Order: sequence, then structure tokens, then C-alpha cells
Amino acid sequence: MQPGKRVGIRVKITMAFAIVFILLGTFFNVFAYRQIRSMLKSDSDRYLTGIATSLLAKTETAPVIIPLPDSGNYIRVLYNNGTNSHLLFQSPGFPANIRTPVNEGVLDTLQVRLVYLRNDNEDNPASLVLAVNNGPLEANFALLRRLLFAGSLFSAIVASVVAYLLSGTLLQPVQRIIRAARNINAQQLHEQIPVTRTGDEMEELTETINSMLLRIEEGLKQQQAFFASASHELKTPLAVIRMELESQLYRMSHPGNVQQLIVSQLDEVKRLEKTVQEFLLVSQLKAGGLQLLFTEFDVSDLVIKIFDQLKPLIKAKKLSVAVDFEENSDSGFMFVGDADRFKLVVINLLENVIKYGESGTNVAFRLTINNKNVNITLVNKTSVESMEAKNISDAFVQASMNSAGAGIGLWLCRQIISLHHGSIKFTSANHLFTVHVELPVRQSLA
Repeated sequence: MQPGKRVGIRVKITMAFAIVFILLGTFFNVFAYRQIRSMLKSDSDRYLTGIATSLLAKTETAPVIIPLPDSGNYIRVLYNNGTNSHLLFQSPGFPANIRTPVNEGVLDTLQVRLVYLRNDNEDNPASLVLAVNNGPLEANFALLRRLLFAGSLFSAIVASVVAYLLSGTLLQPVQRIIRAARNINAQQLHEQIPVTRTGDEMEELTETINSMLLRIEEGLKQQQAFFASASHELKTPLAVIRMELESQLYRMSHPGNVQQLIVSQLDEVKRLEKTVQEFLLVSQLKAGGLQLLFTEFDVSDLVIKIFDQLKPLIKAKKLSVAVDFEENSDSGFMFVGDADRFKLVVINLLENVIKYGESGTNVAFRLTINNKNVNITLVNKTSVESMEAKNISDAFVQASMNSAGAGIGLWLCRQIISLHHGSIKFTSANHLFTVHVELPVRQSLA
């Protein structure tokens, strides 16, 4: 079986039914064949014994009178003299290699059926051997085997088709549940699966799934409410702390160690503010309440400001940056979108590239814009050969357990780009990590 392919319950039921039917059919057909074969042989034995008895009754030894057998039958007549027997007559064509049996009765040998009878009457001491070709009887047995096999095969096929159709009918409620459940996501948990009042396990299963969806929805609402409340509650005190630290840093002179401590604390507060903002965005996205504020702004100017903002990180990592702008648009680098969210996307992408870039290497940033699309490409060299690019943009997934942050930055990037009707692609191979973003250009704010 190829990976990803599954065998459905309907097929499994059909296969199980067919296997059981074939096994039972084989057992009963073998039993029936043996019984019918035994009855046919018994009828043949009685018929041939009757013929042999009639021929022996007409046989005389003194004077010698030999009756003629029917066409296709052959006889051998013997004169009994005590323990010895002498041949009186043998039909032309009687099988020469057939010996006279020792005991009376019917015997099958060498594709011939033999009937041996003795007459121990002193007035007519004769024995008779009747030989009949066994072919017709064996042909009847072969025909019987073929009929039973064909009947079993036909019955198994019909039973399998009926089982397949019947199981499809019985599983239709399950298919309806699957189709309904496939369309339910975190934003549509209130759209429960329709319940069909059948009074069986399918109704119970549907009600159980709906009850589970209600519990999940309630849990998600509580989680989202916690994120939103916590984020709002933390924003104000963090802003106050940041303002006080910046005031202490820029308005007063402090010893070198105190100055360094304030700078360090200010960096931590900024990191916390960014994390809180990301949590707030996550809660808004999960609740479907994030609204974009579209304005017209210069993409190139925004990118340059972001690089200036991230210069300390780039310098600390000893990275060199190659920035390439290419403009093929009638309006230059002007773009209609949510500037704050766009800035968050570029910052998160650059921070990840800087964070996981190999020290002393080059980071390539390319921005191209035309009348249809804005394209951003980022390439850097990493210390690991490759990363799971399909997972790194999932929420709360980090490339390393030692990585700083909550692991939601790239997930937010994907969501914000999706709200702009764009796409983002991550590739990682041969120590190179590449990010490509494509956004459609809006012609106006309308």
C-alpha cells in the first residue's frame, strides 16, 4: 500500500464478509461434494451389482451358457472348482491387466469399475467379473466440482457486492459526520454536526462529538480571553517601566555598571513588550477579530528603518547585509497595506534570520515591486544543514529548545501575510535558509 492511502471501513467490511463467506462456503461445499459423491457411487454400485447379478443368474456352466453384456460392458466368467477357478469366457476388449478380485463387491481400479460376484451353488459353480469404464462417473464428479466451485464463486461475488452496497448505506451517517467535521475549525466550533434521530449508535456518536466541540469551544474562549486580558493588563505597566528606564538612561548620568544595567533592563522590557504584542495579536487572530488598517506607505523606506533598528543585533552576530531594491512599478515603492503589521512581519523575519544565521556570514535581502506584486526574499547561512521548514511557521514551535521567544513570530507572519492575500514560503537545505514573501499590490485604499 502506498503511503497516505487508507483502506476504508466499507472495503474492510466487504473483505471480511467475503472471506468469511468463502471459508464457510468452501467447508459446506466440500461436505456437500463428499455426500453427493458418496450417494452417486452408491447408486452406481447398486446399478452395476444389479446388472452383474442378472448376468450371473443367466450363466450356466453345464452346458455352458454365457449371456452377452450391454455395449460398453465387459465380462469375465469363471468356473469354480473348489479353491481354484478356471476361465470359461472373457469378452473381447476386457482389460487384460485386470486381475480377478479376491472378495465380492465393487472395486475401482485402473479407471475401471469392477463388480465381482460368486455363485457357490454346486449345480452351477460360476463367478462373474463385470468391468465398466469409470470415465462417465468421474466426468460427473468433475462436473459436480465445477458447478459447486462456480456456485461458490458467484455467491461470494454477489454477497460481496451486496455487503459493499449495504455497508455504504449503513455508513452514510458516518460520511455525513466526516464531511461536517472536516469543515469545522477553531473559528467555527459553534457550527455543530446535524443530528439525525436514528436511535442508534450514530446518533449517540454525533451528540458526543457535538458535546466535545462545545467543551473545546469553551476552553478556547477562556484561553483567548486570558491572552487578551493578560496582554492588555501587561501593556500599560511595561510602557511605564520602559518610559522610566529611558528617562533614567538619557536624562541622568550614571556610573558605567549602572548604565549597563539600565540598558540591559531596557532591552528586556522591549522584548517583553514585543512578546505581549504578539500574544495580543494571537488572541485577536484566534477570535477572528484582527482588523487591518490599510494605508499607503513606502516599502523601501520602512525596510531601511527596520535595518537601522536591528543594526545592534546584526553587529553583535557579526553578520554582513546585502540589500537589493528593484522597482518596476508606476508608483515606485509605494504599497497599500497595514504598515504596522507589515513592519512586524519584516522585523520577525529579519530577527529569525539574524538569530539562526551563522556568525560572520552574509544575509541577502532582496525587495522587488511591480504593478502586480511585492516580493521579498531573504537568504542566510545557518549552522544546521536543514530545518523542518514545514513546521517552523507553526505557532509556539521553535527551531531549537534553547531558542529565545515563544515561537509565534513566524506563525504571526504567515497569518498577517494571509490577511493581505499573500503567501510565504520557507525552504532549508545545504545550510541555506530561504524565505520568500509575495504580496499582491492594491491599486487604491478602497
